[in-house]
Amino acid sequence: MYGILNSHMIYRGHYSNKYQLVPVALRNGGLDRFLSIRDLTDERACLASQLEFVQMMSEYQLLHKFYNLCDRYHLRVPDCPRLRESLVKGYDPYSLIIRENWLPQDFWEVAALAQHYGVPTRLLDWTYNINTALYFAVKDFVKPLTVSEQLLRTETLLKNRGKIDEPLCEIWALDTRVVVNCHRKVNSFAIES
Repeated sequence: MYGILNSHMIYRGHYSNKYQLVPVALRNGGLDRFLSIRDLTDERACLASQLEFVQMMSEYQLLHKFYNLCDRYHLRVPDCPRLRESLVKGYDPYSLIIRENWLPQDFWEVAALAQHYGVPTRLLDWTYNINTALYFAVKDFVKPLTVSEQLLRTETLLKNRGKIDEPLCEIWALDTRVVVNCHRKVNSFAIES
C-alpha cells in the first residue's frame, strides 16, 4: 500500500467507479452544452477524421472565447501570444490545427485555467498529493444527514445487504516514471524510423 505513496506518483480521485478516465471535452456530449457541433458541420455526414477536426475546432473556439472574455474584463491569464494576436487580427483555427498536434503546448496553461472555470478541455486534473485525490473521491459521500435519514439509510443497507448498486469511489494512481519512459521509447522509435 505505502509503495504507491512516493514522489513519482500522481493521483486522481473519482466519486464513482463508473466514471471513465476521459477528459470532459472528449466525453459523449462534453462540448455539446457549450457549442453545437451542427454549427460547424452536419454531425451525421462526418467521418471519424472529420469529427476529430470538428472536436479540435470546437475546443479552439472555446479557448479563444475564454481568452477574449478574460481580456475584455482585464483578468490575468497566462501569456499565449497566438491567442493574444488572434484577439487583434481575428483567428484562423484551420491553419493552427492543420500545422500542429492538438493541444499546442503554448495553450496548455490557458486550457488548464479555462478548465477550472468550467470550459471543457482535453486535460485531466492530477495531483501529487494523495489527500487531494481522496478529497475529490469522497467529498460527495460526506453529506450531513439528519437522524431520520441516517436511520433510514442504515435500515435500507441492512435489508439489502450486498444488493445496493451505489457507486464506489476510486483513486487512480500513475507512476510518472512509466509515462516518461514510454514517451522516450516513442520518441526514439520515431527517430529510428
